[in-house]
Amino acid sequence: MNKNSLGHYLRLFRNQKGISQLDLEMQIGLAAGSISRIESGKSNPTKETLAKIVGALELQPLQVATLFNVKVDDLASLVSASHKIHSSLDLNEILQNAVNSFTIECGLSLAVILLVDGELLRSRIFTQTWYTEAILNLLEFPFEEYFVHLQKHTDNLCVQAVNTRSNIFTYDLTKATKYAMPDQVIRVIGKILKFKIGIAMPLIYNDKVLGTMFYAKDYEGNFDNELPVLESFNRITATAIANAKKFDSLYKEIEKLKKSKS
Repeated sequence: MNKNSLGHYLRLFRNQKGISQLDLEMQIGLAAGSISRIESGKSNPTKETLAKIVGALELQPLQVATLFNVKVDDLASLVSASHKIHSSLDLNEILQNAVNSFTIECGLSLAVILLVDGELLRSRIFTQTWYTEAILNLLEFPFEEYFVHLQKHTDNLCVQAVNTRSNIFTYDLTKATKYAMPDQVIRVIGKILKFKIGIAMPLIYNDKVLGTMFYAKDYEGNFDNELPVLESFNRITATAIANAKKFDSLYKEIEKLKKSKS
């Protein structure tokens, strides 16, 4: 079966939801064997049937784009996530809103933000959801204490995204955490996430690299369909981070002036 075919992704998303072919057929009113024929490429579903399948599986917009193998700039997800990000000038709140809202909106399994701090790339925040406590319990130190060196650890995937200013894919989660976290711990985290593929993308504002966003999916297939949205979201997030840092610097200067006059 073509790994980019509708049938291939229908099977992946159906299995991901834990729904059998028979259960899906009964749920949307199809004859027995219909889903099997669609997944094997022996039958082409009607638009009405596809709409019922999407509804029954509760697919997110970008998952629908993957199912149909089309590239999409999903403005609804972008607008919703953007509003949450720009609702605050507090950096930590912006970062948490960014990884939470977009992961949920786009049906991704994980989003992580790492920020440049001098010669280091530091872990800052990751998606807060049902697996958060399980992951934190596996880590020896608080998540924010993990980092990699931008000059010494150049084969770390997230470092490469910063240094080359390019998007980098991986089917091996340990390549994104190399030198920062033990491989055995990351393999367990990968199983919790049902990790299939990830992408590290640089956060760039006014030609300056602020850090990296790492996204992960729990189903097969590259990020070609999601890239337009992810790249737009990265620009939105980078701008929000830059504005929050400016506000923080201004606030500190104001506090210094108050102290000097008191």
